[in-house]
This record gives sequence, C-alpha cells and structure tokens, in this order.
Amino acid sequence: MTPTTRRVGHLMASAPVKCIVSSARVPYYVHTDVLSTAKGSTMDVRLNGSWKQDGEEYLDWTDFDLDTVQCVLNYLYTGDYHCANIACNKDIGIDDSDIAATPEVDLDNRPLTHQNICLPLADRPLTPLSQCLSLGLPEERMTTFAGTLSSKDAELRGYGKNGQAVLTHAKVYVFAHQTLFSELAQFALQRLTQVLVLVDAEDNSLFPGLSDAIRHIYSRTPGQDLSSLPRDPGRNIISQFVALNYPDLTGDNLFELICEGGDFMADVSHKLVRQIRAGCNFHDSLQDQIDRLRTDLISLQVKYDDKDGELREAKEKINGLEASSRGFSKKKKKSRTYGI
Repeated sequence: MTPTTRRVGHLMASAPVKCIVSSARVPYYVHTDVLSTAKGSTMDVRLNGSWKQDGEEYLDWTDFDLDTVQCVLNYLYTGDYHCANIACNKDIGIDDSDIAATPEVDLDNRPLTHQNICLPLADRPLTPLSQCLSLGLPEERMTTFAGTLSSKDAELRGYGKNGQAVLTHAKVYVFAHQTLFSELAQFALQRLTQVLVLVDAEDNSLFPGLSDAIRHIYSRTPGQDLSSLPRDPGRNIISQFVALNYPDLTGDNLFELICEGGDFMADVSHKLVRQIRAGCNFHDSLQDQIDRLRTDLISLQVKYDDKDGELREAKEKINGLEASSRGFSKKKKKSRTYGI
C-alpha cells in the first residue's frame, strides 16, 4: 500500500462533520481529519481547539454559496480546485510543493529597481502584475465533476470564462480569508493573479464577473487607511489590475463601480495618482536627460569646430609643404639637365 493510499484511507476513516452551506442551508458531510488539515483555521479550532465544546453540532457556512464550498472541499481533499479555463493559449505552472509556500503579495514592498529606488512610495510606478508572484503561476490541471457543473451554470448566468474564473478565485479567497485558512488564501490569490496577468483587459468576457469579484472582495475584507501597510492582498491585487488597465476597461459595468465609490475607487484613485506622478517623474527625468544631451551636443559641436579649424590649418600646412617639395624637385631636375 502506497503512502498516499494509507493517507486517504486514514482520512476516510474519520467521522464526518455536518456543514450547513449557503442561504438554502444545504447539508454537506465532510471528514473530520480532512477539515483538520486546514491548520490554524476556524475549522481546525472548531474541531480540535477551544471551540470544540461550544455545543454546535455543525459548521455554519451559510455565508458562502455552493460553488465556493465545492471548490474549497475539492482543495481540502485533492489539494486543488477547478474553475473554467481562461481563454489563453499559455500553459504556465509550478510544482505542487511550491504552491502552498507562496508568500502573500505586498505590491508596495517589491524589490526596487535602480531607477526608482530613491523615490518615495507615492512617486513610484505601480508594480506590474506579472512581477507580483515570486514563485510563478499555478497550473489549471484538474477538471472535477463539481467544477464542470459550476462552469456550465456560470455560462448560463451570462458569465464569460475569464470573468467566471476571476469571480471563482475571489470567492475562494474570501472564504479562506474569513476562515483564517492562510494556505488556501495564498493559493486562491495566486490563481486570481494568474488570470489577471494573462487576460486581455479589453475582453468583454471579463464582465460582469470582474465587477462582481470586486464587490465580493471589498464587501468581505477589512478596509484600511491608504497610508497604512500591509493592506489586504486581495484588494491590492484586484485594484492594481484595474489601475494598470484603466484605459482599456470600459463599459457600463465599470461605470457602475465608479459611481458606487467606496474603498475600491479610493484604492484605484490612489494608484492612478501614483501612475500619473510616476509618469510625470519619468517625463521630467527624460527632459533632464534631453537637456543634458543638448548641452553635451553643444560642447561637442564647439570641440568639433575647434578640431575642424585645426584640421584645416594642418591641411594648409601640408599643401604648402607639398608645393615647396614639388618646386624643389623641379629645380633639382633642371640643374641635372644643364649640368649645373
């Protein structure tokens, strides 16, 4: 018997725990040892910690919909969950062993380049999403029955594949965030970033999934002062995407979000100001370089004119010496002819 088989057998041998899911209060039964693998989460504490004897006979997941819980359970049992593949031909993946170790993203504290290392935070350009993950991007590699049903249901509701993927990862991230399941939160955030990196911002299939994902994250994660760090990584990633692609994200869905205001537009506005200031600093830097180059050009022109004058004088001297040499040669030849 392989170690994996023994592990699965051990998990299946544990008693099931009742979980009440969604506002419809659908009962799910999950093995105790499977839930206990989410170390440090509210599930682990409820089953093994100080909440064990609180008298409740079930886990209350009525704040989360069925699709989200199915993704979470797939992750608990298999280490992965499925949602619709994004519309992209790129295959990008990393080792399973690396996924759980992915650190939370802090977009304002990425390593600085030599161009902006001396700039204050408010003047630095935004970090591209492709540089926000230190371990790369995960691979969509497992198609589950629950994931297939979720995909079909979402398409019937009018979501495109890209928008559905963004919304699915956002919901899983929020579940993990609210239940203190840090490993799953990092995993979902990594997958959310993958979609946002590879997707075309002008793709209409992003909406309404993207706008629903923004509302979901911002309504269920804590807000903070813009000057304080670190901010919620889910908010940071999704507002970063909107700020970086603001000119390409058009349509009624984005306009509705703008009109709603709130923390999301405050974050995006803050990032857009940074983009503008960084652009102004870049323009000023280019102008300084142009001015220095013009000064260098004038200096080189003066040096060129001086050297050009010296060159003309040298040529005149050479021509004079050559003329004198030719005259001397003619006189010498005449002297030989007449026997002088």
